[in-house]
Amino acid sequence: MYKSLATQRAMHILIVGTFSIFKLVCLSGFLRLGGIISKTSAGSLSASSSPLPT
Repeated sequence: MYKSLATQRAMHILIVGTFSIFKLVCLSGFLRLGGIISKTSAGSLSASSSPLPT
């Protein structure tokens, strides 16, 4: 089985695209989770761990 340049390029684009979409989903989910955490337990958590300016 031989792999042509077009096949390698298509695989590369597919892998990079999937990785970037996965990274965007993880980033948005992480930001949403952080927003939920900071909303629900704003007083005790932020005071105890690390005070961040909101």
